[in-house]
Amino acid sequence: MDTQRHTGLDLLRVVSMLMIVVLHACAHGGVLSAATAPFPAAFCQTAEALSYVSVNCYVLLSGYFLVRTEFRLRRALRLWTEVFFYSVVLYLVAVLFGADVLSVPKAVKFLLPTLTRKYWFFTAYVSLLLLSPFLNRLLVSLSQKSFRLLLAVLVGLFCVWPNLLAFSDLLPFGNGRSVFWFVTLYCIAAYLRLYPALPRRALYLIVYLLGSLACVAEHFLYLRFLQGGALETAFGDAAEHLPTLFYANNSVPVLASSVALFLLFRSFTINGARISRIAARLASLTFGVYLIHDHESVRKWLWSTLRLSDFANSARIVWLLPAVCLAVFACCLGIEQLRQLLFRPLERASLLNKPDERLRKYLTE
Repeated sequence: MDTQRHTGLDLLRVVSMLMIVVLHACAHGGVLSAATAPFPAAFCQTAEALSYVSVNCYVLLSGYFLVRTEFRLRRALRLWTEVFFYSVVLYLVAVLFGADVLSVPKAVKFLLPTLTRKYWFFTAYVSLLLLSPFLNRLLVSLSQKSFRLLLAVLVGLFCVWPNLLAFSDLLPFGNGRSVFWFVTLYCIAAYLRLYPALPRRALYLIVYLLGSLACVAEHFLYLRFLQGGALETAFGDAAEHLPTLFYANNSVPVLASSVALFLLFRSFTINGARISRIAARLASLTFGVYLIHDHESVRKWLWSTLRLSDFANSARIVWLLPAVCLAVFACCLGIEQLRQLLFRPLERASLLNKPDERLRKYLTE
């Protein structure tokens, strides 16, 4: 079992979560839809494209470490406890302050956040966690050649296909939000762990930037040359996907950018003990940032209060967008730090170890 930390990848976890906040500001905050002036629109689209790798990177990080780690139910239970806490408590706080209404259907949904997909990422992620021990046994048994063939099939089915055949509903693509795509990313990360690539930082940076800019280029090329044209007519109902064809976790350029950014951060060698401790501590808080700011009740209140979309056509959006996202990120880090202090006695309790003890006993019988 390998549990050694990697400071570069801890930093990637922090950067990825900050990017997720940027994505939510652009989408939930209405910045993208409100930006119509050429320069602000180009800036916001570029910010979104550069940040779209965030979810993929988060899953790649998990696959990279879990393939060499013993499976523990304790981890899934700890994450579920965190999700349940924020789902219920933040809903009650929102009701208390008038940001949401109290109703039985809503209460039931917040009491069952995983089953009702209140946090879609966690629903898919916990499924991946439960599959991980079986995936690990399969992947470590494959030869490198067979592993490459498996990756080619997975990427072909769940990445290349939806880009080439946007109108097809044969496979559950889900814009890269399904467990099928998470399994694909897990396998890619496992391959990178088992068969390390040479560090080529300049190449990784170029691929990341080119892949991100390809998303922006496709969007504006569609608006400029294809909108209302014969190609759009030929696509029929699927034409609605063309402006954002590459803005999906499982698009070809986003996957290329995600892997490149992951490899870039993996190539970083940071020897400072203090920096490593800070990076590790921040990384441990990042999942809470997602659970807090993207809670359904908090999300509506947060972005309507900040009103970033009011500045979407102003040059000020260039500094307002990153500044507001950093502020949201920092506030959520602080809240998660307090929650971890509150839950520390529970996490140290032997109660959470019992499921793992029973699982080991079952597997060894």
